[in-house]
Amino acid sequence: MTKAVDTRRQYAFEDKVLSGIPSINKQLAQSTLQRLINRVCKTIAYEYQPPVVVFGPGVRHGKQMLSWCNGPIIELAPGQRDKLTIYHELAHAIGHEDHDDEFRSCLFGLLYLFEGINCQTMWTGV
Repeated sequence: MTKAVDTRRQYAFEDKVLSGIPSINKQLAQSTLQRLINRVCKTIAYEYQPPVVVFGPGVRHGKQMLSWCNGPIIELAPGQRDKLTIYHELAHAIGHEDHDDEFRSCLFGLLYLFEGINCQTMWTGV
């Protein structure tokens, strides 16, 4: 698939399926999200310093502002300051730039390991 199709499918899955799980969509404080990042990085033996989470405007993607990651920094846009976005951006920080099968496998693994959410049973290739 193309990068654009993979990205649309991933965002659709997160919007239509994962957004309905309250435990990973609650807006949280920056310090709480940083502790989550630190815990995840320690548990998975992340080889670099854990990314630093900052609250900012995000980057424009079409008509909306989205959170982003450049490796050492994860910037969370308003309305996206939740665990789901942290796991999504951590999958990028770990080394999966595109929203392809490897990215999905990493994200789904994080959600299962840290939240007990089995995305494999929910993924429909939206």
